[in-house]
Amino acid sequence: MPTELQDQPECPEYLAHVWGWFVEIRSGGSFSWAEVDAWARLKGVQLSGYDTELLSMLNGVFIAANGRCN
Repeated sequence: MPTELQDQPECPEYLAHVWGWFVEIRSGGSFSWAEVDAWARLKGVQLSGYDTELLSMLNGVFIAANGRCN
């Protein structure tokens, strides 16, 4: 594990579901809102405005960290 990541806090329990969704949706790359919509319909997940905002922020961080859109 990189030194920069060693002493990081755990994901709060109340946000763990959004992190799980993010990992599942992105499946190796960034995602579009059409992909999020299709995923939510297929999974029967009702996303709140807060959930979509968090997913958007996570996607932005992912894109910034990777320097491109996958």
